[in-house]
Amino acid sequence: MKIKRVLSILVAALLMLSCFVISASAATDDAIYDNTKELSLEINLWQTGSTEASHTGIPNAKFTVKNSAGTQIGEVLTTDANGVATFKTSTRDTYTVEQTELGSNQSEKVSTFKVDLPMTDPTGLNKFIYDVKVYPKVPVYTEKPTIAKKVSDERHDAFADYAQSASILSYTGKKANWIIGVTVPVNAKNYKVLKVTDILDTRLINPGDLEVSYDKATLEADDYDAAFTAGTLVVDFKSSGIAKLQDNSTIYIRFTTEIDISRDDAIATAIPNHTVLNFTNAGGITGYTDNTPGNPDDDVDPTSPTFNPENPNPSTDPTVPNGWPQNHGGDDEGKDDPYVWTGALNAIKIEKGNASKVLSGAEFQLFDATTNTAIGGTVTTNANGKFAFVGLKKGSYYILETKAPAGYQLIGEKISFEITGLADAKVKFADKSTAEIADITDVAFSHGTPFVNYVANTPATDLPLTGGMGVGMFAVIGTAFALIGCAYLFKSRKVDAR
Repeated sequence: MKIKRVLSILVAALLMLSCFVISASAATDDAIYDNTKELSLEINLWQTGSTEASHTGIPNAKFTVKNSAGTQIGEVLTTDANGVATFKTSTRDTYTVEQTELGSNQSEKVSTFKVDLPMTDPTGLNKFIYDVKVYPKVPVYTEKPTIAKKVSDERHDAFADYAQSASILSYTGKKANWIIGVTVPVNAKNYKVLKVTDILDTRLINPGDLEVSYDKATLEADDYDAAFTAGTLVVDFKSSGIAKLQDNSTIYIRFTTEIDISRDDAIATAIPNHTVLNFTNAGGITGYTDNTPGNPDDDVDPTSPTFNPENPNPSTDPTVPNGWPQNHGGDDEGKDDPYVWTGALNAIKIEKGNASKVLSGAEFQLFDATTNTAIGGTVTTNANGKFAFVGLKKGSYYILETKAPAGYQLIGEKISFEITGLADAKVKFADKSTAEIADITDVAFSHGTPFVNYVANTPATDLPLTGGMGVGMFAVIGTAFALIGCAYLFKSRKVDAR
């Protein structure tokens, strides 16, 4: 019995000793580096503010990993759609991790860091971690470049001197002066694409006088490609030009166009112009922004096969091609697109009291009523008595008959009119002969109807009046008597001299 008790105590002691040995063996194993295990580094690149429960990964970021000797190990790592990139190795070392390219929409690079593979567990400092995970958090860009566009009938140095609309004196060949302002946000110098596309309305012709400038540095001609091709302006900035951009600065693009006043639909109507900016920021985010005030994020791709600039007001009808959002017309500010317009005066020359008789050969001159200076040259009424002044800007005018039709008297007074805005750009002045022409139907003009005015002339009086021999005969007789008198006087003086 005594012997059994001793044996029981001995067995229990041996079991306890065995437990201690096993525990010590496990701790010793964790503290010994196992060179048969694969080592890995998992980079989880998240946006600032992310948590393990809710996070947003940043794709397309690139990293390199170098060993303690400074040699790059393996290929460049690229984060996937979840912002994850993994490096694997079998060599124990201290590695240096460097971000070489920003991820999508990433605004700041991850600071270069070192990591030991395997890494000593920072909690208990008693074992190795063979699969190391890091979670760098970085800010992203929230700003987009913006674009604004204005117009004037003259060139100005300051963007603020341009306006949302302008009336153009196309009659004398004046041009519309357009200006585009592209304001770039922070980190613009690292943009990959910055391109302006402007598809001109077909009523805007002969584009030219293209200038590209920058408010912070000088842009050279080889810093961008700029050209008009088939009515489309494209200004595409090269990497050398983008590298010169500074945070929150502005690029200015100026050019001119003429209004095609040969077209009916170009007279007394708003002709808009729209511009789209295509960009790809440093993080690879691509977007489109336009010059629509208050709505800069239409994201309309001008290269899209469904894009249709001739459809300025896209509807929800799926059969209608997509277009740029526009809303123009009238003469007030606040329209979506800047626009230009020009007016016209149409008239018919008739005989006073005989409205059915049109008069050709009359000449008229247009004047600026404010300065009393002539505008352009004279116009002559055609065989149908028609004449026109097409391409008039906002202002006060008068026309003056400078040559009457054959057999008629000059009007002898100014015919005044005023264009106060787009609404009255089709000129209608107070008719000089309303009573006489009440039965005349408006005649269609090449520049619209029915803004036709009538100008009447009074027939000239034939001299002499009824019963005389005529002025010509009196002139011949008077000349004959004068010659006889001169001869008689000359002969008398000759006799006296003797």
